[in-house]
Amino acid sequence: MGVLILFASWEDRFRLGFDADLAAFDADEVVVFYFGKYAPLTEEGRKHVRHLCAAESARCDFVRVEDDDLAKTWRRVVERVKSIDPCSPVLLDVTTMPREIVWYCMWALDDPQRTVRYVYHSPKSYGEGWLSRNPMRPRLVYKLSGVSVPDGKTALLLTVGFDAQRVQRVLDWLEPPVILVGTQTSSDFERNDPTMQEYREKLEKRKGCSFFELDVYSGDHGFGAVVGALDQLEEDCDVVMTSLGPKISAVTLYCVKRKREKVGLIYTPAGEYNLEYSKGIGRTFDLRFPGDLVG
Repeated sequence: MGVLILFASWEDRFRLGFDADLAAFDADEVVVFYFGKYAPLTEEGRKHVRHLCAAESARCDFVRVEDDDLAKTWRRVVERVKSIDPCSPVLLDVTTMPREIVWYCMWALDDPQRTVRYVYHSPKSYGEGWLSRNPMRPRLVYKLSGVSVPDGKTALLLTVGFDAQRVQRVLDWLEPPVILVGTQTSSDFERNDPTMQEYREKLEKRKGCSFFELDVYSGDHGFGAVVGALDQLEEDCDVVMTSLGPKISAVTLYCVKRKREKVGLIYTPAGEYNLEYSKGIGRTFDLRFPGDLVG
């Protein structure tokens, strides 16, 4: 028996993904993190989890966190995840989990004694409008901020997707002299190719900007492409990375960070989410960590 970890959302994918997880993974305990400020929006989803856990005789623990108290949130997430018995298999569902929380959980679970699987449920469809807007100030991630190179020039590696406002926000905030933009090569969604082309047209004339392609849905989830891009940098670069592409890229970048300890991770919170930006549930991607990514 194992432990399933999720992050509550108003999206269809949260409920549908939870149902799929519980059917595929033998869990006797379910841990659900949720943001207090969105509690009314996620209440129905959390009720669904509570009801199904009761029917399956699984323990259920709801852990409230706040996105405006970083130190407290980091402690609550890490302490709760580390409290899980190292002998218990863990399934971390990153589908509706903020990337910063994904990285907290991965850091807390990064123990050779543990058996950890990661799952992502893609949406059946995306809306045509914005995903999020009014992005907040980017920030380095607790315990994963990297090691600064004295007098090194900043190099930013970012994976991009449908959230253009957050991409622009991190570029404006950091103003890095070196930029590596990872564009997604395959997708179930028609808007992917024109969106990637828009990034190229907008950024290719920017001084110090270059592009590389990756496919987070491939066998190595883009790990080799990211490492290859980093290998092209000069040794004196102060490197930071951020995931603004498909959610799986957040897992990939953590694995790269694990191999390149000097590299830091950055997160840019959204100020507002579009509550209608995704519908239903599409393909499920199941991967194991660290074996199939960095083994």
